[in-house]
Amino acid sequence: MNDLTLFDQKNIKSSNIGAIILAAGQSSRMGKNKALLPINNKTFIEEEINLFMILVLIK
Repeated sequence: MNDLTLFDQKNIKSSNIGAIILAAGQSSRMGKNKALLPINNKTFIEEEINLFMILVLIK
């Protein structure tokens, strides 16, 4: 599977696929915005967007 960065759009072709990615907000237990938590050297929301872009390219 290719690892796309959030801003690397040179390989993304135009398509009619769209999405709404729901990102969690402030966590009362963690005291942080869950969408901005780090995962795989990116924020959670960046990772979700990258995964969606990879799925679009595979289709």
